[in-house]
Amino acid sequence: MLARTALRALTAPRAWLPSACHVCGTWPASPLGQPICSACVQTFAAPTARCPTCALRLDVDSPCRIGNCRQAPAHLDRCATAVDYGYPWGQLIARFKFHGDTAWANTFADLMASAPEALALLDRCDLCAPLPLTAQRLGERGYNQAWLLVKALLRARPSHPACKADASLLLKLKDTTPQHELSREARLSNLNTAFAVPPAAMPFVARKRVLLVDDIMTTGATLAAAAHALKMAGAAEVNALVFARTPAD
Repeated sequence: MLARTALRALTAPRAWLPSACHVCGTWPASPLGQPICSACVQTFAAPTARCPTCALRLDVDSPCRIGNCRQAPAHLDRCATAVDYGYPWGQLIARFKFHGDTAWANTFADLMASAPEALALLDRCDLCAPLPLTAQRLGERGYNQAWLLVKALLRARPSHPACKADASLLLKLKDTTPQHELSREARLSNLNTAFAVPPAAMPFVARKRVLLVDDIMTTGATLAAAAHALKMAGAAEVNALVFARTPAD
């Protein structure tokens, strides 16, 4: 009996074990078992006022104004984000996205859910879908980081049932040049016909409110292209929830 109890303790989730903060290095990080300490969350991920359509910060230097947003991605109705893309999130996203460190999905999803308007968007949606990868990119990486975020977002929140999650609503038909390397006009052209709704999914998309989930939003052109494909298939509304938003400058 004692041996079985010890084995269960060793193989159970180790949220009770102390660890160092992956940002500032403080040991033990508080709260225990979390990869980022509460002080760093408050410093680098504190909820802030953002434009509800383009997710840029609403501050003195912001080019965006509510009701007159020139940055809003076409076809996308609303958008929320947790953090600005930059230190320390760039390195952590790279570990999550390219190096198989998939446990970051839980931390990122918790921060996404605490962003202003995030829970309202989750409550409002009929379907929650990840931004897809091409079959080739998915095979190379082995997982879609956006799908991990969707599952983490819905798994921990009983009020947002997992039946809303659907990874088959959208297909990405071709790999495209990285968006940050292109002008705004080239970005839009780069993504033309990049996404499609499979015929089998069209009855499920019609007249539904869809929430797209991704890790990074640079200009919104990728999300706009995906939203356009969904609306062409009959979606009534397409919103987005992302972890990090590249600042306007």
